[in-house]
Amino acid sequence: LGQATVGNSSANAVAGNFVVGQFADGTDERAYLFDFGTATFTDLGTLGGQNSVARAVTASGIVVGQADDGIEQRAFIYDRAGAGGMEDLTTILNAQSSGWTVLTDVYGVTDQGYLVGSGIRNGETHVFAVLQPVPAPPAAVSLIIGAGTAMLGYGIRQLRRAKTMKNKRHDDRRYTIGR
Repeated sequence: LGQATVGNSSANAVAGNFVVGQFADGTDERAYLFDFGTATFTDLGTLGGQNSVARAVTASGIVVGQADDGIEQRAFIYDRAGAGGMEDLTTILNAQSSGWTVLTDVYGVTDQGYLVGSGIRNGETHVFAVLQPVPAPPAAVSLIIGAGTAMLGYGIRQLRRAKTMKNKRHDDRRYTIGR
């Protein structure tokens, strides 16, 4: 995939013409975006620390993952069409106003801009879901983050239930969330 020739690399997700993951550039691990359409390799950088990893990408090139800011791990979003580079989701979503200390990772993003990830709230690690397109007005999104934990928890319970049903019926290989 282009210029990732130093050290090890991994690919974590693909959508449209894009592949994302991480590569080692000596002592650091960095998130990357590769565009098959233009054969362009982009080092996404960090949030001020040494390491980052891209976990998911949309068909339009919005990338999410985790990056080091020099103190702790933080969830990030990167929009290849935007000029801002990698951005800290805790700041963009004003998550601290909803009781979150820090959003630490994003594991998935839809083409509509919805996110799922994890963060620290009340001293414990919790999942979050942003069920409104990001980037969006921070006040509107920060409220959804707080409610997202319960909604995602319900979805995970339903997924586990579907998996249990699948294990009981070996002929059904579909997984569903919700009803």
